[in-house]
Amino acid sequence: MSFAPRVWAAALIALVIVVWLAWQRDTPPDRAKPPAVEASPRGITVRRLTAPVTIDGRNWIAAEPIIGSQTVRAPNGQFSLTLEDAKEPGDLARFRLSYTAGGPRIPLDPHVTYAYITPDSRWIVMEPIDVIDVTNWRRYSLSKTFEVTPYVLIRAISADARRLYVIRQPCPFDCRDFPNDHYEITLPGR
Repeated sequence: MSFAPRVWAAALIALVIVVWLAWQRDTPPDRAKPPAVEASPRGITVRRLTAPVTIDGRNWIAAEPIIGSQTVRAPNGQFSLTLEDAKEPGDLARFRLSYTAGGPRIPLDPHVTYAYITPDSRWIVMEPIDVIDVTNWRRYSLSKTFEVTPYVLIRAISADARRLYVIRQPCPFDCRDFPNDHYEITLPGR
């Protein structure tokens, strides 16, 4: 085989790969089923803090998680989350979480205590500490990746909506005699 056919073959293979990657990037995710669970958190970091952050309404804004049976629209109005009573016995009320964006409800999790939608509507956060990238329709289990065990509560979001302040309690309630762990979760930008 001469040199020229090899170059053309390599060029053709490279072209096929480039076209396939562009098609993958431009193909919208399939939101008719739950998001794919990713092993790697792709740019998300979790950092343990030595003290709580100051929730001052400027740098850190108090987060208002969705708790209890209800349906809440995302701030951008493009989807809604529904929490329905799961009627499971246990130490906390658990809810079935589902996502709706103009079609049928898509189940996201059968037993969460809360959910939270970031102000830019890009991220859905749920306990123990999983995040869903709504744009790319991927789910990341930060609790498993970073070994953050329940009971985790979201307390605040940074003014730029890129960082979350969460605490981990050693028990679901009445934990005054035990110290909480404090974490900052940084989410990638667009």
